[in-house]
Amino acid sequence: HVSELDEALVDAFVAARCRLGSLSAAKARRAKGHLGSVLAFLRSRGVVREAARLTDDAPGGALLAEFDAYLRDHRGISTGTIEQYSVHLGVFFRFLGDRATASRLGEIGADDLRRFLITHCESLSRSQRSFVCITLRGFLRFARVRGYLARDMVAAVPTIPRFRLDRVPPVLPWEDMQRTIRAVDTRTPKGRRDYALLLVLATYGMRIAQIRHLRLDDLDWRQQTVRFRAAKGGRDVVLPLTADVGEALVACLKIRPAVPWREVFLRMRAPLQPLKSNLYALIERYARKAGVDAPIVGARTWRHGRATHMLERGQTLKTIRDMLGHRSIESTFIYTKVDLPMLRQAALDWPGDAP
Repeated sequence: HVSELDEALVDAFVAARCRLGSLSAAKARRAKGHLGSVLAFLRSRGVVREAARLTDDAPGGALLAEFDAYLRDHRGISTGTIEQYSVHLGVFFRFLGDRATASRLGEIGADDLRRFLITHCESLSRSQRSFVCITLRGFLRFARVRGYLARDMVAAVPTIPRFRLDRVPPVLPWEDMQRTIRAVDTRTPKGRRDYALLLVLATYGMRIAQIRHLRLDDLDWRQQTVRFRAAKGGRDVVLPLTADVGEALVACLKIRPAVPWREVFLRMRAPLQPLKSNLYALIERYARKAGVDAPIVGARTWRHGRATHMLERGQTLKTIRDMLGHRSIESTFIYTKVDLPMLRQAALDWPGDAP
């Protein structure tokens, strides 16, 4: 029955389509996103029950709560990362069923871990598979230390190699970003909000979560600064509030409805609450309207595009790191791979006919 639809059934359906060869890994991720939207809509209408939450009484609930507290209090892991751990461990505990308890966890073996990884990771990207394995190894180490496992089972989880700087970051050219922003119709309330959002994204290169969480208290009009809260273990960033961004935010706030939320960017339709999606559809709609034909136009390409634009204009890696909020400058090194003029200077002369 449709009322029994949940994330586990969606995962099983997509995995089955992948096994039949009708879905590639990339299309499977999009299919999960689309089906997730349908699931959220059905829940909002009461057709499908709310997502089951792991409580202390549910299988795996007590283990998950204990592991979350360990990550937070002893490892200092950020809340966002802990939530990602919890998503994959929740799937793992559902796979284990009644064995997902402290007293029965020792019954699992290497074959169980192998079957779970094959089933769960089939439609995931390489980076997502790597994160699942990292999550599982971290939990197994924790369980071994707590005495829930009689032997160390970390070796049963494969290590998926990931090499730093092994890929060129997807970049949306600065000109395409400006064309996209100009495509917004600011005569409507929604257009004013979208214009301000895209302008903030292009000007500061923040992650979309940082922009969604931007609050009225983060705007210091007297000092003309704006604060973006830390994300992914980075740092809070305080930057100058430029004149054009300030004007766009004022225009956006003038049409802001009277709601208790402190976030700057809100939904324009009921329920009037802070934005929650990754806003890919919003960005893509304006990019296509502007005639931008880049294959990827999401917020991450804007962040990379902003950093690349700064590098092309002669800004140092430290300046870019400080603006983007990277905790380590090593995270900023990846942008040197898209600085083609500098790379050409590092290239060696072709030896011609020399053997």
